[in-house]
Order: sequence, then structure tokens, then C-alpha cells
Amino acid sequence: MSKSEGPQTGNPAFNTAAREVKLLKSDPPNAEKLLLYALFKIGTGCDIEKEPNPGMFQMEEKVDEGVTVEQAQERYIEVVEKLKKDIGMRDAE
Repeated sequence: MSKSEGPQTGNPAFNTAAREVKLLKSDPPNAEKLLLYALFKIGTGCDIEKEPNPGMFQMEEKVDEGVTVEQAQERYIEVVEKLKKDIGMRDAE
């Protein structure tokens, strides 16, 4: 996987975490997948306020309240690091 794949934000650790999440040995549980999705959207600057009203399973609305881009990026990194320890990483292709 080249370093140019994935998001290119001003936060190298976030960019790395976004690439590494694709190398987990297995998929994370659904709750963590939804959390990662929400944090990723916020962390990449997506304005979720412009999205239609969320459905029951749209975690980004639950995460968004008062979360800055920087906070979302830091939380995303923390979740990916935890998943790397819990699930493990497969070898890069």
C-alpha cells in the first residue's frame, strides 16, 4: 500500500491510522466500525451538519456533539491502536 493512499490531512498519525485500519486481521465489531466511520468523517472535515437527519444507526450524529476535527482525529487514532492490539495486523501487501 503506498503512502499516498488514504486521507491526506495535516495530521500524519491520523493518516497512518486510516491506512492501518485496512490492515487489521479481521473486521472490528460493528459498534467500533460505526464509531471509526463517524470519527473518520469528522476527522477529515466532513460537515455532517449538512447531512440529512440521522437514522437510528448513524453514529456520526452521536459523536458530533462538540467534537472538533482534531479531537475526532485523536480519538480515531486511539481506537485504531486499540484494535491493532486486540485484533492484530496482517502483513502489508
